[in-house]
Amino acid sequence: PEGKKPETWQEVQHTALEKVTGIGEDGLHRLWVSSAESFNGAFYYDLDNDSWAREERDGFKDHPIRRIVRDRGGELWFLSKETNPTGGYTIYRSSLSTSYELAPVRVGHGPVNDLARTQDEVLWLATDDGLLEGTLEGESFHLEKRYTDRDGLLSIQVWAVTEGPDGTIWVCYPSSGAGVTRFKGGEARSYE
Repeated sequence: PEGKKPETWQEVQHTALEKVTGIGEDGLHRLWVSSAESFNGAFYYDLDNDSWAREERDGFKDHPIRRIVRDRGGELWFLSKETNPTGGYTIYRSSLSTSYELAPVRVGHGPVNDLARTQDEVLWLATDDGLLEGTLEGESFHLEKRYTDRDGLLSIQVWAVTEGPDGTIWVCYPSSGAGVTRFKGGEARSYE
């Protein structure tokens, strides 16, 4: 609004909000922030009550949350580098089906850099170990196919993924000059 100054926070609960790398709002009107480098877990600002809190779930609070992603269905995903004792990585999901409580999801490859849920409920995960296509089954990601440079990717490390309006899957890479790749009809085409 005109004439109104923005509110800013540089510190929450004695923790500096430096290098914030994730931000997203859930269905309970909580605005979440996270950092890959400055602090573990995530804080949320309750928009209805005008107050900050820290999520204290074991596991979640002990690891940096690299990104917060809102998917097509409005669910928030918290992407961490947390590893499982049995191998793989853990990411967290906050959705209506979990009453917006954080639910861990195990992923066999990673860490996960981004995700997209398509119109037909397929999950695409951009990871440091390729592009993963699969579905969510309970607390686990069920891998249908892992795409690598052998399948047409420009790099094994995939930074971001999105679905275009026509169902095309687009990915990009963290390396400068790497370009983008699209998957359409089972075919990969890269643009450098």
